[in-house]
Amino acid sequence: METRMILLALSSLQGLGPNKFHALLDALGSAEAIWNATHDQWLQIPGIGVALAGRMEQLRERFDPAVLHSQLAAQQLQAVVLSDPHYPQFLRQSLGRKAPLALYYRGQLPASRGVAIVGTRSPSRRGREQAASFARVLAQRGVPIISGLAHGIDTCAHQGALRGRGITAAVLGTPLDNLYPRENIPLADRMRERGAVMTEYPVGSPVHPGCFPWRNRIIVGLAAAVLVVESGVPSGALNTATWAAELNVDLCVIPGNIDDPKRRGNHQLLKEGAILVESPQDVMELIGLDLATHPEQETLDIGTMLAAGMTPGQIVERTGRPVQEVLQEVTRLQLEGF
Repeated sequence: METRMILLALSSLQGLGPNKFHALLDALGSAEAIWNATHDQWLQIPGIGVALAGRMEQLRERFDPAVLHSQLAAQQLQAVVLSDPHYPQFLRQSLGRKAPLALYYRGQLPASRGVAIVGTRSPSRRGREQAASFARVLAQRGVPIISGLAHGIDTCAHQGALRGRGITAAVLGTPLDNLYPRENIPLADRMRERGAVMTEYPVGSPVHPGCFPWRNRIIVGLAAAVLVVESGVPSGALNTATWAAELNVDLCVIPGNIDDPKRRGNHQLLKEGAILVESPQDVMELIGLDLATHPEQETLDIGTMLAAGMTPGQIVERTGRPVQEVLQEVTRLQLEGF
């Protein structure tokens, strides 16, 4: 059987993550050798116990490529594996031996690193506005917005990117035939047109709580920087921040009121050395985006200043633009859900 099909088969094997796969690969030399090894050969590999070796034998006996193709077609899914040339190389480079064996997705995978926007599932109104506005501005500049499709900040980030007519991608902690949360299925469908919804979990995989923090490494691996909008303590956003530190990806944080429990995680990260940002321009400078090459800068600055809490009068004073012009632009942004 070809390497691609072997990797797709192995990606469905419970208990065989990237680390154990690479242990097998180091010992046996190739995916084909792993697939064709004997039960005793598998047992000689550190970390491969009797139970896992038994499941590998059962998988080899029952796996049918035609059935897999039918499952993918029925769910309108595409799949890419580590050996494929169109597997995102920057993801492989970032995650190394922690890169997923396979990605199952709808839409189109990001062609370049983006900015991961993360935060609490129960944000304040201000947090929702900031997530959407930062995502919108960055997306308008061609920066892919990466998040996890969860309630709250994730949802606002994806929606903001779509309003900016940019690219956005979600990394799920569930298989795509069991998309969670269900309320975001319409949003996921919209994202397919301007990005992707992806997961490392094949159709029919069981879901457990550990899937969600584990998928955060992929969110970070797709990013040039991670932006924490609003985070309490503890939170999934802090787990994502830990992955950013491990993978040497820049971590930036929007500050907030010191008495706000929804920003306690933000301030903890700032104390630990995260980069404070006050505008999308700060993030763009961090990832090396040349602001001078974008003539729409002036219009976007109004959105940035609005997101920073400035009144229309303050924006007029800062920009020198006519009052009516500023009011029209502010109204337009608000109608778009800014």
